[in-house]
Amino acid sequence: MKFVVLGAGIAGLSVAHALRKRSYEPLVIASGHCATANGAGIVSSQFWQSDLYAHAIRSQEIISELVTANRCGMVQIALNGADAQLLSLIPDGALDLPKALSKQFCSKFRSRIIASHFAENDFWIENMQLLKELSNGCRIKEARPEKIEGSALFCNGERVEFSHLIIATGADPTLIVYSTENGHLDW
Repeated sequence: MKFVVLGAGIAGLSVAHALRKRSYEPLVIASGHCATANGAGIVSSQFWQSDLYAHAIRSQEIISELVTANRCGMVQIALNGADAQLLSLIPDGALDLPKALSKQFCSKFRSRIIASHFAENDFWIENMQLLKELSNGCRIKEARPEKIEGSALFCNGERVEFSHLIIATGADPTLIVYSTENGHLDW
């Protein structure tokens, strides 16, 4: 199988990294500026949706194996009832503000806080270092995609054959996989 990944941001390079761990050799197509740091940096597990929470915990594990995790803990604060309800659904963490953090807020702001959620295992990372580690061993081609015809992607006039094309581009990427094996797009 020949995998081509469009996009060299956190989504595209994460896909390429996962494929390499499974012994595939994907080609990453990066348009213009190569790897982008958008969407990389803060790594939080504070999700109330169970599937996103599970993915966030797994992401924290993977990222911690690749780069230094700067543990800092993160807090979410609710100033209304609807947000407080969502915070109560987050699986792990403390429901109270740490005292040291609470002291940093003025009394007027503290009086507006209805609920909070503190996750002490959340962390931040050097986002470009993460992208460098994810791209380690990747074949990256700086090119601008032009069109797809059958099992070929044309970039800067050059034909690039694939069996699977993974599109992970944009500020809010949706992974789209075009497979020549089944002849349609899967998302």
